[in-house]
Amino acid sequence: MNTFQAIRAVAAVTAVMSVVAPAFAHEGLMHIGRTSAGVLVITDFDFDDLFTLPPASIPLAGWAGEEPMFKGVDADDPGADVYALDAAAKISVEVILFSPGLKLWNHDLSLQVSQPGQSLSLGPLPFEDRTFWHLDSTDPAFDPSAGEWAATFRIIDAGSSAYTPSAEHTLRLTIPAPAGAGLFATALLTGRRRRAR
Repeated sequence: MNTFQAIRAVAAVTAVMSVVAPAFAHEGLMHIGRTSAGVLVITDFDFDDLFTLPPASIPLAGWAGEEPMFKGVDADDPGADVYALDAAAKISVEVILFSPGLKLWNHDLSLQVSQPGQSLSLGPLPFEDRTFWHLDSTDPAFDPSAGEWAATFRIIDAGSSAYTPSAEHTLRLTIPAPAGAGLFATALLTGRRRRAR
């Protein structure tokens, strides 16, 4: 393998790794509040970020994690037209469209949602009972080569506060890169350097 071929091979592996698992993963909280007009909003969160799910632990298979989490807004911010929710609010996440194999579980793993129209309660404010994002490797529809999965949802209120549902939002998720891909790229470069001596 000449130098040009080695560079092309490493570039190809790098491209695959960037699709399978981008280098940057972010943590965050989706703060849920309302506007002065009573419309639910998610604030202080960047939906352009890509979140990496760690390997799941039993009883879940695949990859799962609490982050990003949902949390009620702590205090009013009139300047941003964002206000804390009333205690009478009963907030849920409603599925618009999830990628195949992607699920959202409640805190004790007794209920999950993944299909359009399904909703999952976030529990009492400020949502201390955590939810779990889950890429289920046992789901027949799960495609491990997808590289990126999306959860499009909105926030709804079934309480007497009767807030207007939020706009639709899309969360982007990925999984860690296979260790072998990085080792292969390193081996190509190391082998080339040894032969050049």
